[in-house]
Amino acid sequence: MSEVQMFPSIRFNDQKCREAMEFYKDCFGGELQFMTVKDGPMAAEVPEESHGLIMHSTLRNNGWTLVGSDMMRDRATAGDQVGIMVDFKNESEMR
Repeated sequence: MSEVQMFPSIRFNDQKCREAMEFYKDCFGGELQFMTVKDGPMAAEVPEESHGLIMHSTLRNNGWTLVGSDMMRDRATAGDQVGIMVDFKNESEMR
């Protein structure tokens, strides 16, 4: 049996990820973690004014996960900032 996991992913602009994810934590509880651009692997390649952006956030509670990020390449348009992240156990499952 496959161990594929799927969870919603929300991309924000205007640096709203932290505020939104903290709101979801207040509503649903769980454990919330953030990784800023400054703490990420590409920090040296990103302008310093972007170091405070949320590269990746994860809210976990009772078997469900919600992820979010400030890392949008273009401005968000209503309806295009929500996706589904799919996590596979290994590459052969993915293929």
